[in-house]
Parts: sequence; C-alpha cells; structure tokens
Amino acid sequence: RGSFPDQRSEYVSAHPLTLEQAVNSLNMLYSMAEENETVWDFSFRTSFHVHVNVSDLEEEQALNIIYAYRLLESALFYKCADVRKNNRFCLRANDSDYFIEVCDKAFHAGLKLAVRDCNVADLRYSALNLASISKHGTIEFRCKDATSDVSKMVEWVNMLNDLVNWAISFESPLEMFEYVQLNTHSLAHRVLGIEENLNDFERDLSLSLQIPFLYRARMVNK
Repeated sequence: RGSFPDQRSEYVSAHPLTLEQAVNSLNMLYSMAEENETVWDFSFRTSFHVHVNVSDLEEEQALNIIYAYRLLESALFYKCADVRKNNRFCLRANDSDYFIEVCDKAFHAGLKLAVRDCNVADLRYSALNLASISKHGTIEFRCKDATSDVSKMVEWVNMLNDLVNWAISFESPLEMFEYVQLNTHSLAHRVLGIEENLNDFERDLSLSLQIPFLYRARMVNK
C-alpha cells in the first residue's frame, strides 16, 4: 500500500499465509529489495505486524493466546528495538489501562462481547490488537520493529508460531495457569527459547494474575 518512493508505503500479504509461506514471502521480499538496492528508511512508526487467524479456533484457544501473550509480553519485547517500548503505536499492558480492561472483560464476560463493545480507536494501537478480531478474524501482534535483517523477521514469525502452538495446547486458561505455577522461572525459555529477567516476568504475571480467576468465575456462573 502507498506509492514508493513518492510517499510512505507498506507491504501487506494479499491473502492468509501458512508459516512456511510467510517465511518464503519474507525471504523473497528481502531478496528483491537487495537486488534493487533498496535503501530502507524506517521511522519510529515503522513496524512488522503479524496477524494470527483465530476465526477457526474455539474461544478458549483464543483466550489462551491472549493469556500467553500477557504472561510473556516482556520476553517478546526483548526481541524488539527500544523504539517499540513506550511507543503509542504498540502500547504494552503496563502502558494501557484500557487494554487490561478489555482483556479482563474477555475472560469474565466472553471474548465476543469484549471485542464487540470495545472502543476500536483506543484498542487498535495496543501491542496485541484485539480490535482486529472483529475486522479480520485475527489477533494482531504489533510489537516488532522494522529491520533490514530478514533473519530477525523470520525468527519473530517462528517465535509467535511457538507461542500460539503452546497456548492452544491447553484446554483453558485455568490449565495454563496451573502449568505456569509449576514453571515460573523457565517459562520464557520453554516457550520462546529466551532467558527472561525474573523481575520482568513477575511484573507480567502480576499484571495478568486476575485472568484465570475471572475466567473461573465465568465458568462457575454459566
């Protein structure tokens, strides 16, 4: 989209891609850029967005992806440039009370209701964009900075794939919470292959601590 070089432009996949297709497309894009001697000019807004299709998942699986992100947000940001931190175009949970509010509602009242009633303008620039569920049937990861190094892009796509596959392997957020309680000190390494600062993980755990209990209350009241 856009008209290069007269104005800013972005590259958008024309259709949904499998992991293998996404990796191939990235390698092809960067190969073409190298052949054409492209000079990348990134602003602080430039980023790499990955949409994960949740339209064919059970609600619990989509909730698990959200919960996994909340638990591992800091670990994911280790792989992002500093310009993506405190950036109004990819607000982390500790940057956005509204994002936390919508997440809480998703687990307590249901994901469809939370997304339907959300203020899209206030939610769409969260690092994990849940407003995209209504528009595209996807959860959008907005964290990653743009880079001229395709290997970092491929690493990021594979990392998100690992996160999603790990999350949907659990039956519910409650089962995930039970697992996390037993693997607190090694969760980021087990899921993402990243050694995480314990203080960062404890902050993420604290910010998301209410999630399994909100989900449990909803199940009891069903």
